Amino acid sequence: MSRQPAFYQPRHVVILAHPNPGSFNGLVADAYCDAVRTCGQEAIVRDLYALGFDPALKDHERPGRPGFALKTSRPSMR
Repeated sequence: MSRQPAFYQPRHVVILAHPNPGSFNGLVADAYCDAVRTCGQEAIVRDLYALGFDPALKDHERPGRPGFALKTSRPSMR
């Protein structure tokens, strides 16, 4: 069993993947996050459609293929 730090705040990550944020899925995600926050915990929502996430892996995006380059929108952590 792992030991938790003296102050431990659970973090919930909700992944939403629906084109309409007002859909039933969006409302369930909102209700869940509201309940989590009411309990004093952290809720993080990642809306894949809002982020422009494309789940289809292209051949040129595979490591080892000609032209492959790792792209990130986050700045380097160095």
